[in-house]
Amino acid sequence: MWRYKRRWFFPSIAFIGSLLVILLISLYSFFAWPAEFINQLRTIDLSDFSAVNETLAFRPEIYMAALRMIFTLPFLGLGQGDFYRMSAIQEFSHSTHLSVTHHGENAHNYFLQTVAETGLIGGVAFSVALLAPFFLVRDRRVLLPAAVGLFSLFLGNIYAHSFLVRENLILASILLALMYAWVAAKQSPSLQRATAATEMPNESLELDNDIGLSSNTHHQKDSNRPWLRFLRCPLMIVTIICGVVFGASREVYQSFQNFPFQYGTLCFVPQPLTEDGWSSGVYEISLPVGSHGVTLPLRIIRPNLARQPLSAQLQIVNRQGTVLAGMTSEWKAEGPAVMGLRLANNQALTEGGAKAILKLSSCFIPRNLGINIDGRRLGVLIDPPVIF
Repeated sequence: MWRYKRRWFFPSIAFIGSLLVILLISLYSFFAWPAEFINQLRTIDLSDFSAVNETLAFRPEIYMAALRMIFTLPFLGLGQGDFYRMSAIQEFSHSTHLSVTHHGENAHNYFLQTVAETGLIGGVAFSVALLAPFFLVRDRRVLLPAAVGLFSLFLGNIYAHSFLVRENLILASILLALMYAWVAAKQSPSLQRATAATEMPNESLELDNDIGLSSNTHHQKDSNRPWLRFLRCPLMIVTIICGVVFGASREVYQSFQNFPFQYGTLCFVPQPLTEDGWSSGVYEISLPVGSHGVTLPLRIIRPNLARQPLSAQLQIVNRQGTVLAGMTSEWKAEGPAVMGLRLANNQALTEGGAKAILKLSSCFIPRNLGINIDGRRLGVLIDPPVIF
């Protein structure tokens, strides 16, 4: 090159050198993290699930929660996009990391989350959409480049959600579209005639086998593709369809107003105040014997109160569940507020005291409203209550 293409010599050397540097960095990164990961495993007790769970970035706990959801609703799943919300219910996900730490999170596995949200029906449809091109062409080698690209993209979804990056999702859609475009082109009559006119006789015979021009070809296809014979068994198909319809109908019926699909499952749960003073949809405070009432200083901070007012009910309830006193309030604007409640005739509590219960009409999530990244379900801000 130095003798004949001198002007390209130094740019070529620089290009090759850059490729070598990138290759060395990639190899170092590839072989460095497994060694570091193995060293971390050596320092923990593998029989301790908590330690292993933390080392693996809580993936075992998250995957177990996803599998529980799949077994709970195997046919139709939770509903598209509901994994994030349902994982925040600790009694349902049984995952402290998902519910308490993050107040709802993704499954960090695209395949598990797809099946958990859409059920086996959605999982099968997803698999058919990916694998159908391989069953619609005879020479699958032409699909190999696109298949390798798709496989590499899906690898990033085993331990995370790489398809949340729109560029990865667009690239995967393009590769899958190219596979279907090739299938459509192979089945085009004009392309078949052009190929038959230009190919050798033995190649035209192979084309005939691919598009099925004779009964002998259909018989050969059936022998090579046993799934075709399976699909031509009416009794088997009817049995599967009836079983799926029955199971899906049963899931739909049982989901109405049942856990975890009840309104306010995450909101109307008595919880102590957070460190910054927020309540959930229900707040309870114990009242000792001898007290006459309680005053709750509130700060109403919530958007769209003019269109969606916030109402609240404050009650004093004794140990037997009897309501001793109660009041309601409604707010259509932000600002400070006070709810005070006193027993009738200034009576004092006896027989084990009671508790004051504040129940709101709704909660809100700041992250869903674009306020900030806080994913908690919040009620109102409550300053220190006054018991008198």
